[in-house]
Amino acid sequence: MPKKQENVEELKIRRPPRVGLVLGSATLVSTIAAALASLGICYGLYLLFDEFWGGAPIYVWIAITPFLYFAVKWAFKLTLLCYAHFNIKPLEEGYHDFDMRDETVRKWVVNAALTSFTGVIVGTFPWGQPGIGARVFRAMGAKMGKNSIAAILGEPYMVEMGDNSTCGVSSILATHVIEGNKFYMAKIRIGNNVVVGGQSMIFPGVTIGDNSIIAAMSLVPKDTKIPPNTVWAGVPARQVGIVDKDGKIVKMQTEELKRLGR
Repeated sequence: MPKKQENVEELKIRRPPRVGLVLGSATLVSTIAAALASLGICYGLYLLFDEFWGGAPIYVWIAITPFLYFAVKWAFKLTLLCYAHFNIKPLEEGYHDFDMRDETVRKWVVNAALTSFTGVIVGTFPWGQPGIGARVFRAMGAKMGKNSIAAILGEPYMVEMGDNSTCGVSSILATHVIEGNKFYMAKIRIGNNVVVGGQSMIFPGVTIGDNSIIAAMSLVPKDTKIPPNTVWAGVPARQVGIVDKDGKIVKMQTEELKRLGR
């Protein structure tokens, strides 16, 4: 078999097409359902207003259009949030065959369809409301302590955060990765008083100890265990300092970094 053809066959094995097809179909069905639900809510509100304000001039309808939009938007989002909350499936951590025959992958597809639109509520201004992000993530299964906030959670139900921890703008907590024909899923656990800098990427299985700091634009590889009171930075992230008892960052000397293999 020619080398080029072998590569094509290998690619088919590594990326089973049915998963992408089903996930795409689920997203399409969710989009259509959202559109139909919005139209239904609009029509219901129209009938309600028409019952009390029948024959109102066109400028009245134009004037109340923003209120109709607001009502439809939040009625749909809150309904979807409640539906997602009660229908998210628990996932088994570890490696799985990236194929729809695997139960965990099937559940992940269902969860992705449920949470993708719900996550819009947390988006950036003006379409989203980041201020209520923690409450929305908790509703979708995230375990977040007091005063903790996060930007983007791939699967909120696979994230645990302590108190007073912050994941900066555009930071991503990715609790799954796809490696060839394998699908890896693992929880991300973040302690108390942790800071994850903006635009950072935290991979599955990462544990971050209390009072630690991840510098902005860093990438923490999967299954990394970050000790408490440490500072990490880079791609991939490595320890570059410590947090002293007064909460100040102390940069490590070259000799210390070499000793730690950094």
